Amino acid sequence: MIKIGIKEFDQAVAGLYDDDVILITGPSGTGKTILSLITSVYNIKLGNNVMYILLGNDRKAFLKAVKFLEYPLEKYTDNKFMLIEFPQADIHQFLDINDNPLMTFIEEYKINLIVIDQIDRIIVNEEAVDRFFQVIRSWGVATILIANSPRNSVENYADVWINLDYREIKDRRKKVFEVIKSRGRNHSTQKYIFDIYEDGIMIKEI
Repeated sequence: MIKIGIKEFDQAVAGLYDDDVILITGPSGTGKTILSLITSVYNIKLGNNVMYILLGNDRKAFLKAVKFLEYPLEKYTDNKFMLIEFPQADIHQFLDINDNPLMTFIEEYKINLIVIDQIDRIIVNEEAVDRFFQVIRSWGVATILIANSPRNSVENYADVWINLDYREIKDRRKKVFEVIKSRGRNHSTQKYIFDIYEDGIMIKEI
């Protein structure tokens, strides 16, 4: 069983399947990487194995971005949490349906959840989107895709779409999220305010 790990997010989505493709979009600074890390650690605690693939940031930048959460990543960085930097020169391999190097790792380490942070460098046109989704569907495991904004119809391919954004509330800029799509499920259509703290995320309805 795959979960986001934050009660309000899981309730809003109305459940996840073990082969779902979950798209998380939003401008820089809205908490996409933080949310995906919280989800990763929660699923590790559930007994799942996670592969976290860095396409937009290097390892140093990623660890800096999530440092304030004080999650002991080194505790999990083994067969439970694989943190992979994918070189820019090899990104084209994501579009290779017949010879994708990640399939070996997925099978060998029995990966249950994959996070790709972020896919903007791959989703360059609709043909690339189609090939990319053929690849990740072939993995057969839950996959979280992080992007700054949906483009080239990528949202049409995802099973679940969570959008993070900013909204002015009482003259203050607040982070908000909504579940725009959760295919086949009775998901929430409300927007929620969320704040990120060292010990997690606080959610409330607008």
